[in-house]
Amino acid sequence: MQLWAKPLTWGLTYEQLTKRYGYKIDIHNDKIRVNSLTIQNFPSDCGSLIITGANSATTENLSLVIDIASCCGFNKIFATVVGENKENAVKAFKSKRFKLVFQGKSNRSSYKDDYVFVKYIRNCKWKGYGGTK
Repeated sequence: MQLWAKPLTWGLTYEQLTKRYGYKIDIHNDKIRVNSLTIQNFPSDCGSLIITGANSATTENLSLVIDIASCCGFNKIFATVVGENKENAVKAFKSKRFKLVFQGKSNRSSYKDDYVFVKYIRNCKWKGYGGTK
């Protein structure tokens, strides 16, 4: 990846991200890994990110994801936690003030619990497309 490239399309460059977060992140193409979590653009929405791997979320990982989102100008983060015995991930999302917008049973596997979370960041560190700080 080019040092000047922006992995999430907007916000910090590859070089800026690696300088700021170092070994805590791993960047591949248009995705950033934070341990077991992966963040990427929400298709057709320049202000939103999706977290995959959310079943393994910790408060530490989510703090880093929130900071990356804010530093890159993304003010919305979406995630789902699905499965059995996912209380630790659910607690992590709630402790980082993600809003639980749905709780129920999985449509695919009714024995699994399904949680949908969204986080709205009110005052991102990166403003607009150009990145005023």
